[in-house]
Amino acid sequence: MLSKDEILKKKGRSPEQLDLVKDLDANNSKTKNRLLLILIMFLFVGSSTSLWFYREYRAGNLIFNFSLPKFSPNISVDDNSWQVCLFDNQSKSIIYNKNCTITNIPSVTVKNNINLIKSSLPNGLIIDEQISSSSNEINYLSNITSPQFSFLLTIKIFGSYPLDISQNLIPKLASDLYWKYSQK
Repeated sequence: MLSKDEILKKKGRSPEQLDLVKDLDANNSKTKNRLLLILIMFLFVGSSTSLWFYREYRAGNLIFNFSLPKFSPNISVDDNSWQVCLFDNQSKSIIYNKNCTITNIPSVTVKNNINLIKSSLPNGLIIDEQISSSSNEINYLSNITSPQFSFLLTIKIFGSYPLDISQNLIPKLASDLYWKYSQK
């Protein structure tokens, strides 16, 4: 009986012929091993860093002090004069005052004859608005109500510049005031 090497010599093949399947598997396993090594190193460094941060935080050496920027509603630059008052209907007190001459809540009933600020405020609020204008003055009243609060916004704009431009700034101002004072 002939050995395997002798049979291969007769057929003209070398017993040292490379196995292509083995080469492809070796390359694939090298790539997998590299990826596994990178993953292990990443996890090791990440966990070490997070534990170091935790230890420093517990020791009081690392203080996270995140604070949101302070917000103050500003009326956009406008050449007309503005008087803005925001009242809390529940406590009957003034919350925001910008050149306002009114000290007590006006006892007027707000009639809903316009939808000026409704689109700039969240859904679910009950908003009654009233606006009256003349050639040199705009008077705006709005009653903004939710289950947690009730605000009365009064705005008086007067001047000699076009008042329609000023009227377009009212929704932005109402939105700014709402987000500042509804969170309290």
